[in-house]
Amino acid sequence: MRLLSFLLALLFTAQAVAFPHGGSSAYTSTIPSPTKVWDWKAGVPAGVTFTRPSPESCFDSNGKLQTVGNDTPCIDYSGPAPNFCGTLFQKARTNYVLWNRDLTNPVWTATGMTVAKDQVGIDGASNSASSLTATAPNATIFQTLAVSGTNQRVTYYVRRITGTGAAQITGNGGTSYTNMSLSGVYGRFLVTATGTNPTIGIRLATAGDKIAVDAVQDEVGTDATSPILTTSSPVLRSAESASASTSGWFNSSAGTLEAEVMRSSTASDEVDFAASIDDGGALNNISVTTSTNLPGGRITKNGTAYNSAGMLPSYAANILAKVAVSYNSSGVSSAYSDSNQDLVSTQFNSIPATDISNAVVPTGMTTIRFGNSQDGTRSLNGCLQRVKYHTGNLTTSQKPATTYPDTAGTSVGTVTANLASTGVTIPIDYMGWSLETADLVNTSFYSGSNTSLQNLVSTWLGPNCYIRVGGNSQDTNPAPAITQTVIDNFRDFQNAACPGGGISWGLDGGVNDSSLAVTHAGYVLNDFPASKVDFAASNEPNIEMPGNISGWAAIFNSYYTALKAAYPSIKIEAAESDNLTLDTYIKATTAGISNLSMASFHSYLQGPSPKPKVSEILAQVGSVNWALNSSYGSKLALTETNMIYTGGAQGLSDRADAPIWILQNAIAQAPLGYKHLLQHNVLLAGDSTSYSHIGYYNFATQANCGGGWCPTPILYGMEEISKISGQQIVSNSISGLNANVQALCVKKPSGNARCIIINADQSNNALVYPDQSNPWTTANTYLTAGNGCTDNSVTMNGVAIGAGGSWAGSPVAISKGMPVSLSPCSFVSVDFQP
Repeated sequence: MRLLSFLLALLFTAQAVAFPHGGSSAYTSTIPSPTKVWDWKAGVPAGVTFTRPSPESCFDSNGKLQTVGNDTPCIDYSGPAPNFCGTLFQKARTNYVLWNRDLTNPVWTATGMTVAKDQVGIDGASNSASSLTATAPNATIFQTLAVSGTNQRVTYYVRRITGTGAAQITGNGGTSYTNMSLSGVYGRFLVTATGTNPTIGIRLATAGDKIAVDAVQDEVGTDATSPILTTSSPVLRSAESASASTSGWFNSSAGTLEAEVMRSSTASDEVDFAASIDDGGALNNISVTTSTNLPGGRITKNGTAYNSAGMLPSYAANILAKVAVSYNSSGVSSAYSDSNQDLVSTQFNSIPATDISNAVVPTGMTTIRFGNSQDGTRSLNGCLQRVKYHTGNLTTSQKPATTYPDTAGTSVGTVTANLASTGVTIPIDYMGWSLETADLVNTSFYSGSNTSLQNLVSTWLGPNCYIRVGGNSQDTNPAPAITQTVIDNFRDFQNAACPGGGISWGLDGGVNDSSLAVTHAGYVLNDFPASKVDFAASNEPNIEMPGNISGWAAIFNSYYTALKAAYPSIKIEAAESDNLTLDTYIKATTAGISNLSMASFHSYLQGPSPKPKVSEILAQVGSVNWALNSSYGSKLALTETNMIYTGGAQGLSDRADAPIWILQNAIAQAPLGYKHLLQHNVLLAGDSTSYSHIGYYNFATQANCGGGWCPTPILYGMEEISKISGQQIVSNSISGLNANVQALCVKKPSGNARCIIINADQSNNALVYPDQSNPWTTANTYLTAGNGCTDNSVTMNGVAIGAGGSWAGSPVAISKGMPVSLSPCSFVSVDFQP
């Protein structure tokens, strides 16, 4: 197969796309990241308009029929184990069977049997379905319908209650019967009907036999669709319509459109659309098709279809499959594969040479459609899970895998929160940030007037965020120009942004002036209660006074004595050193840990030059023994950290790997009982004595923000940590996923879990099935992702957080048994509901 693929690559390099199954190690080429992804596994993706002017029924994760209202997607679980199918897209159909659940109604004529509406139905509701009990051999029940059509599908949901005799169905008034193989659970059984006003029905061969019947259906079409419930008249279920604009991503010269689908039937020979791009009309489009005999792709120009799918393999029902179309100026080619069969390379097809000159991409492609055609006549009749668009052609050397796993190397498995296995409670003010003293002195960033930054913080990190003031600009000689006005401005900011949180204030140890320390502490205590402030005598003695532990201890002890004398209730921390020297510094003080409010340390593992690799960044947290000073218990706090010191590195600190890195810290440290996790920032160039640029690692920026303050990627991770603060950690078990998938779970006051699940892999996807040990039905999810680890434009549920913390997105609900797909350097917060 490798040789054949290679030969075809030579033939079709310009337009080829192929999809081998399973991610074999034979295929090692890099798969380009898609330009756009529309994930339909949890409902309507952001930016898509979805309509259906009628209710629709499908099966939920518990196997029960559910009915959703107009314009609401039906997330279906009627596929094979583990049953998840996706968002259902079906043709418009009418059920002509009246009273299709209540067979006691006079529209049904029973002979030799007793009929009662006394059974639990396929929706799990009591007395919603009917029972048929034969009182004589060959007992029957019939209904004559008002319908005509050569392709009618008649379906019955039936289960056996008692007996072993033959149970049969008909679509032609008993001219012929089809046996049903029944069990104690509902199964769906199908016969066909033709002509005008057919008579449908059921026959029980043996007296005394009893069955349950529900959701009888007659619909005109080549395949059966989901149940349409009726009473006194036929009921129409409309088709879905879903579309989005192509603005900003469509490439008319070359591209690849790919769909992941599960069809419920192979009966249809119609050319059904999984996805298509068109000009707003029905005559010009690029489409991915899913019919039984023509899976693949086509270009339709001025109403003429140019197919490339004539020899692709036959579509299999209830199998997750990928179908793709790739186009350029030379024409179109397509590919199909599913979990039962590899794509056979000889079935990779291009448009015949005689058509290539005609099958150029139509102009004016304005709209992408999902699960149906522009005119609404070519519905998928199955489930859509995901659609991707690649700018440019995928060649045969760029072969994504077929099904789960989603791409080569994808891991698939579960993350389960074990609610009975409890640990420490994360402090309510665990998450926060560290800022430079000079940012208070030299700017109005942290003042009551900066409402945009206040709102950003209060919305996503508040109300209990903890703020540290210090850094390199803390220890200067002469000392920073701290005044009461400076503190007042900071108080106004903190009261608006983090009213429930505390602060750490760094005094200037560099000047060795305990009286000045008392003065500066007095300014702070004029505005903040002593219970909310921790004072540090200096910054990073291991760097500013390397090796001189006794000299630092003398300064600290003099500050401690003077501050305690002036303000008896004052809280003082130590030592703002690194992890390795923290214990030595604390033991050098006369106060000792019992009289200190925090054992505070800093952590930076790499500098900006030489610039680290993403792989090195993602391996940082795992290289540290975070339990080294665990004897300090709940006083242990990481009060300044970032992935790269000296302001960070552009292209790393401001990219999608940053929130993964901060979440890795929380996953490693919070279970150990750490008091704080504070990420460092420098908002004004020159505010640090060691470098002159604004920090690339800041959580907020004014760049491209219209005069306000917008988040950088790292804030997306910080805000999720804030959401679980104040709650008790529970253990979690991870099964089937690689070591780059990690999780932190807590037990909410409701008794359900909330889990943050990260994929710290820089190359491979992870398909995660979230779960908790307690029963649950739905969960709200918040998926944060970019286009790879070095993307600087991350979004949450497809929508970016804007200036001042504005966000137009919403949580995405999933049902139990539904997966969440995590691309490289992405994460999801799963909030389990009762």
